[in-house]
Amino acid sequence: MSKTQKQPLVVKPTVAESPKKDSPKVESPKVESPEIVAETWKLVQDIATSEIEVNGRMLFLFRNMIEMYDENLLDISLYFDKTANDKSELSLFYSVDGKRKTFMPSHYDRFVNLVIIPALNQNLLDFRKNNEYEYKALQAVCPAVLFGISERDNFEIDTMLSNPTNPKIPVELKLVWDIFKFGKDIQESDFRKNLATKFLTEKQHSKDYWATFRGDSGVYEISRSYFQPLKVNDENAKNSKKSDFSKALEKLNDVEKGVVGTRQSLTQGKGEIPDNRRANEVKEIKTMVFSFIQLLSKTDSKKAQSTLLEIYEYLVTTMKTENFKKNLPIVVAKNVEFDPKIKDRTFEINKSSNLIKYINNI
Repeated sequence: MSKTQKQPLVVKPTVAESPKKDSPKVESPKVESPEIVAETWKLVQDIATSEIEVNGRMLFLFRNMIEMYDENLLDISLYFDKTANDKSELSLFYSVDGKRKTFMPSHYDRFVNLVIIPALNQNLLDFRKNNEYEYKALQAVCPAVLFGISERDNFEIDTMLSNPTNPKIPVELKLVWDIFKFGKDIQESDFRKNLATKFLTEKQHSKDYWATFRGDSGVYEISRSYFQPLKVNDENAKNSKKSDFSKALEKLNDVEKGVVGTRQSLTQGKGEIPDNRRANEVKEIKTMVFSFIQLLSKTDSKKAQSTLLEIYEYLVTTMKTENFKKNLPIVVAKNVEFDPKIKDRTFEINKSSNLIKYINNI
């Protein structure tokens, strides 16, 4: 074949492509919650609803008791001994010297037994035995009833309770500011001021306060504190000296109950589990110690800065122990010194030394 002769054109057969098929969709199987989960959640909701209802009923019970008092159906005189000369309401709440009386659980029980139960036309004999839960309800409402009697002028029967239409919103009792208002009488003013300080924020002062029956600032707690004036005063005095941060640390360091105070050592033993636990404990301690030192160092206070010196002295003392030398022998090998120099003289730190005192006296 000559060079000029053209080669025959060869056509390659085409292969028909198979049509693309969509990949079948794989639906994730629906995971149905076991029936017990739904039942448990329903139970939680029912309990919450019941709690709201019960708290509301306790306030309705309180209101009814105050109405009974208004209609002279609560005979206060029955509370006193037969030999008592003064059986007035004033004598119920105040001692002869004009100071507010402190009520304990025994006083509330006495009021329930001798005043409330007879007023309900019930026989005191075996009442507690045959009506255990009814008695508990009366015990719970009693402090509020006495509180209501003592502050009767500050409660309006028709408007004292809220009337929520939403079943998830609890009934509340209106506590007017006059209950907490500081008056001219120094003793009484201090008492009410302490009560307001314990339960109300400063923004709530001079305003009416609505309270549920239960809760940290509920009617039950306010009523009980109302009849413990000295305790409220002492608590406020302590709170004024201790911040929430200080109180939290105090709980940690408590030698009887505190997580830190009751701890004598880190996790002991050898092996993967104790080693890991110990390593994590050391890590968290390091984080906490560094945080505390940083807080002290940033505090513009002589006490805070002198505490850093105390920590330093305590730290040097511990770095001279055999346990420290045994676990860090390089410190001994390199002859590392931790004692400070003061005016070119080495001050030896030991268990009986006092670095701050030495510095102040030289």
